[in-house]
Amino acid sequence: IRIASMMLAHYKSLGDEDDILFWSYILWSLNSLASSGMSDEETVHEKEGSNSFRVVMDPGSRHPAFRILFRFLDDVPSLYPDLFTRCGKKPLKRI
Repeated sequence: IRIASMMLAHYKSLGDEDDILFWSYILWSLNSLASSGMSDEETVHEKEGSNSFRVVMDPGSRHPAFRILFRFLDDVPSLYPDLFTRCGKKPLKRI
């Protein structure tokens, strides 16, 4: 929701109507899911000498197409480095 909100604010400042509509719809979709559409269970796995990762279980009631949207949103900060500054620990890979 934070990423979609930032992108919507960015395109509003540019006056880009197509992207305003796109990001408004994404934000509406995420807000509609609310907590009932969030992952059921997350387990962190750590392997010695390699990166840790998080196993995420999709709720049965959520359409699988949302997985594509979530992956897209996870990639947005790397696509717009001028808008997003990385700070803190590197996020765990989610599978």
